[in-house]
Amino acid sequence: MPLPASHPTRRTRPLRAVVATVALALAGSAVVAAPAQAAPPRAVALGDSFASGEGLAPYRAGTDTATNRCHRSPLAYPELLDEGRRPAVRRIRSVACSGAVTGDVVADLRPGDGVPAQVTALSRRTRTVTLTVGGNDVGFASVLGACTYTPVPELQAVVPGRPGCRELLDGRVAAATAGLAGAAPTGPGRLSLAQVLVEVQRRAPRAQVYVTGYPRLFGLTGFDTYGCRVGSVQAGAVQAPLYVSGADVRWIRSKADGLNAALRTGVEQARHRGVRATFVDVADAFTSHNVCGSGARWLNGVLLTSTTPLQPDPATFHPNARGQQAYATAVAAAIRGHRPRT
Repeated sequence: MPLPASHPTRRTRPLRAVVATVALALAGSAVVAAPAQAAPPRAVALGDSFASGEGLAPYRAGTDTATNRCHRSPLAYPELLDEGRRPAVRRIRSVACSGAVTGDVVADLRPGDGVPAQVTALSRRTRTVTLTVGGNDVGFASVLGACTYTPVPELQAVVPGRPGCRELLDGRVAAATAGLAGAAPTGPGRLSLAQVLVEVQRRAPRAQVYVTGYPRLFGLTGFDTYGCRVGSVQAGAVQAPLYVSGADVRWIRSKADGLNAALRTGVEQARHRGVRATFVDVADAFTSHNVCGSGARWLNGVLLTSTTPLQPDPATFHPNARGQQAYATAVAAAIRGHRPRT
């Protein structure tokens, strides 16, 4: 049961073409130009579905069409930074897109979908950049799909996940995480975070870049015999709970910590190359507010659009409105911490 982190799977180009496109983009010679704007934004948000606001419809015009499934929501944390009496930024433009991987930030990997490389929104006038990316690079959507199961035999045919997913996926996740940290080769359309940040700084040389981490999706309370209950499914007259086993919850938490460590490493590498970048940790902010946490939930469990066959909603395991507010609070604090005192 693959759980899309964003939108239906886009077509994949051959490896050689993807690598060539990314290489050209990093050289600054093959990126689709952004539409002309009368007043370029001073703040730009880049990244994936955690930054676009997946699940918090209605979405911005043009970002919920047959070809553009970026799903940018006015309730996403970048747009919340530009609200209130003392906004953290002014005139922010979000080009974050559900499903984005690191390569999508710097290159147009899928020509024809109407979504250019995200860095084309940057300019010399850009002063603040937020970036949330990496979760799709390590394949957390497929991990969650493989780990989500039902103990009810009658519905196990439509819920293909099983307990013990660590044994199947640990090596793949570890390799992708190492690639993000620059410690191993990356896959098609993927780059190390440091490479992405160098290109972001080249496009916006005066900007301060804030790279966010990801929350631990699961808490460690509220388990029963089968683990953490994450939702339910019904087929005909049969209804069954959906779970992630306790052992798999602990493994996924460790992989989230590993992802955040890789992002922090990428920020440090980029700083050594002259990039003004800051890592914003959000994991602790979600403590007790994750799935199977003890407090109010700031993350969705499994949401379904169809059960025959099982089709999880893209908002599955994504921040809800309160979760986006938690992101905004953490990023705003980091931004204000960089401003000189007056």
